[in-house]
Amino acid sequence: MLWQWGIEDEKAWNLHVEGINALFSEWVRLATKAVEDDASLFGDLSLEFQTADWFHSHLEAYRLTFCASPETPASRDSARRVGFAHIYAHVPPSVYVGLYNLMFSGYHALEADPQAPDLPPLLTVRRRWLSDMQTALDTYASALSGLVSSWSSLASIDPLTGTLNRRGLWQHITSDIASPSSPAAFIVWDLDHFKTINDRHGHPEGDRVLQQLAALERRQSRVNDALGRLGGDEFVWWAPGLLDRVALCERIQGFARVLYRQEGMTFSAGVARYPLDGTTADHLYAAADAALYRAKHAGRRRWCMAGTEAVYPTLRS
Repeated sequence: MLWQWGIEDEKAWNLHVEGINALFSEWVRLATKAVEDDASLFGDLSLEFQTADWFHSHLEAYRLTFCASPETPASRDSARRVGFAHIYAHVPPSVYVGLYNLMFSGYHALEADPQAPDLPPLLTVRRRWLSDMQTALDTYASALSGLVSSWSSLASIDPLTGTLNRRGLWQHITSDIASPSSPAAFIVWDLDHFKTINDRHGHPEGDRVLQQLAALERRQSRVNDALGRLGGDEFVWWAPGLLDRVALCERIQGFARVLYRQEGMTFSAGVARYPLDGTTADHLYAAADAALYRAKHAGRRRWCMAGTEAVYPTLRS
């Protein structure tokens, strides 16, 4: 292919080592001057990295790799590192492309200089440029995709407890429902008299309790369960395959025993069943929240199931 590095390019590159070194030096000079003339190119870097001297030394570190074949593992690895370095420094691809394009200005300047060493064919230099550019920009895209994925994940996590937040939990439940799925229990619960902890001991102690609750809940959950905090001391436990009343009693009371033994606290809960009580996260939450209200109205330390009048203890005396 016209723009693909080949055997003839490899030969030409190896035969013009002096010329390639001269080309690299000219490119470094032009690129450094461009940065001197417009320091905003790297405006997002810390001050210690905004000097022309730093940029010059940064480029010079690439000399040996550039003078070698682009097919070597070291050359490909170097191009990948360039891509990652630019994305993490918030340098847009256009800056990288623009600075690397100065390679051709350097080539034509040397070509017009009768005292300059012989250069490899321009097409070979273009192929070298394209090889490095493709690797760097592919890596740039990969790094950007990783950052977007990381940001998306953080947007779905409750920063205090590490459980899913409402957005993340609703997305998880919606995904479960969209795929062929078994019935599931939507359990919403909150602590009895949590406000007294904040009033008596302060919010840092309240935060510690919430973090401990989330840790206990994770240890009691199964692999396919999803845990979320909606706000305050209100948590949701999404439990696929858990609909039988006896199994629900065992799960809720088992968690209640652990919570009371370790923290001396109790909770109330409301349970909605998918798809019996709702087919969306919002509908299930509304049904479970109404059941939670009935459990609290019945005296707390209890749980209720949507669509029934029965009230069950979360913790037996």
